[in-house]
Amino acid sequence: MPMEVVDVESMHRYELLEDGELLGYVSYTDRESASGDGAGTPVLVRDLQHTVIDPDQRGRGLGKILVPAVLDDIRGRGALLIPTCPFVRSWIEEHPDQQDLVA
Repeated sequence: MPMEVVDVESMHRYELLEDGELLGYVSYTDRESASGDGAGTPVLVRDLQHTVIDPDQRGRGLGKILVPAVLDDIRGRGALLIPTCPFVRSWIEEHPDQQDLVA
């Protein structure tokens, strides 16, 4: 079975799973911010706080699978993010095409 990334909203984290086994996650908190559209419409801002990969799974490049999937989900929601997590922040710095998601 391929890997999948799921948003477990009740736990405030995105999980990376393979055959149902948890390989890692990105934890987050949500807040709202007024949009720049002049109408003051609230926009979801997801603060990506911490990336964790199971120590037994390190070295497989799992963070490079997890973070892009998380950013795709945030983009799909029309949301923005705060890259509090150093791993997420460095990934975004290396991928300028994703910097428009940063609040």
